[in-house]
Amino acid sequence: MTRQPCTTDPADSDGTIIVVCRDPARRAAVERALRPTRTYRAAMDALLAVARKAPRAVLLNLQDVSGSARDVLAALRRCRPDVPIAILVAPEDEPLGRRLVADGAADCFVLPNEVARLPALLEPETEAAAPASALTVEDRRASRLFRAACDLAELAGSQPQPLLRDGAMLIFRALGARQGHVFACGAAGGGPEPVAAFGEADLDNLTGLEAERTAAGRTLRTREVLLIAAGTAGAPPDGLICVPVCLGDSTFGMLCLSGKTDGTPLDAGDRDAAAALADVLAHLYRSALLRTESAQQALRDPKTGLLKADPFLTHLETRLAQAEALHTEVGLVLLEPRPGVSPQQADVLERLGAGIRAALANGWEGGRLDAGLYAVSLSRSADDAPRDAAGGDLYGAAATRLAEAGRQVDAGRRLRTGLAVFPRDGATAGSLVEAAKGRLTASV
Repeated sequence: MTRQPCTTDPADSDGTIIVVCRDPARRAAVERALRPTRTYRAAMDALLAVARKAPRAVLLNLQDVSGSARDVLAALRRCRPDVPIAILVAPEDEPLGRRLVADGAADCFVLPNEVARLPALLEPETEAAAPASALTVEDRRASRLFRAACDLAELAGSQPQPLLRDGAMLIFRALGARQGHVFACGAAGGGPEPVAAFGEADLDNLTGLEAERTAAGRTLRTREVLLIAAGTAGAPPDGLICVPVCLGDSTFGMLCLSGKTDGTPLDAGDRDAAAALADVLAHLYRSALLRTESAQQALRDPKTGLLKADPFLTHLETRLAQAEALHTEVGLVLLEPRPGVSPQQADVLERLGAGIRAALANGWEGGRLDAGLYAVSLSRSADDAPRDAAGGDLYGAAATRLAEAGRQVDAGRRLRTGLAVFPRDGATAGSLVEAAKGRLTASV
């Protein structure tokens, strides 16, 4: 039996034997011969489990990884080169199992005939064992890279901003970084801004940030993967790496790290590993953005871009709760065409709704409550000018501005507007809507 080097730190192992097998009889045979075991029906689930915690051994039932056995074996060996991996085969598949041993599997067991030989998988064979130093730097780097990619995959369901931050922290740890920063693209085309720090990094230490910020600015402009070697003028003592988190024409952020916990200088291998992991993070981040965008679009009327009725009323209730806590007001403006415009005139109503959306100011939100009934919410802060008896300059000006949107869509289109204000006219979204409906009048 060809033994693989055993260099797993005991603290990093849970002592179990992972088994990939769907066949109940084979599973039972393995569980009787080896303990403790943890069984998976799919090879991918086992891969992720191995990446999280080193087992004592892995058993692959050949029938459950048919067509991809070599790929699965290679992935496991990259992740845990010190963990023995054995193949379980039926008698007719023994030749293929033996070929996998030649590809790096520790042994091949023909079941049910060789059940009694299974414990030999866990018996140490010192004559075949290799010292820990036999693992090259590249082997260790590849193992960390695989594990980090698996950990990144587990963030796939996160929201965009937490995903970028948490993914960056995983990458820094995988690279053995002593310190690192996550930079975001500056607003309105400005320079990169640090948004998170790792390890010994300090966001308030302006001197320590200077080299990383300069590198991030260059990476933002050129989108290059940057390695500034140790000893280069302006570089930290152990060098610096800066990689963009980008996909297509979009750059989502930059990751900068300077120094490693083991004291070795950053090199081209570290640069390539950082770039590979940043690429994985970029794809996950882009997917998260698309999910968020799709979820938001599902809440909106596809013809006008305004919120649908239920999401708008939920949004309004949230604003009312905030206003109550802050002792401020919320205005609700309803708009609808004057009588004579039929709901069947869908093209007119949709163009009208789109015009209202275009007229929304910062902090306003619009919704389409019915085929021809639109609503806009807006807040009054304590700093706004005082209102008059008719409802005040802010609300009156808002109603006029929104009514003008109708005439811009159709010169002959006049809108009726109705205004209600929280808390004066109602304490809930429904009561405000009813109050505003009762005040619908022709705009001037």
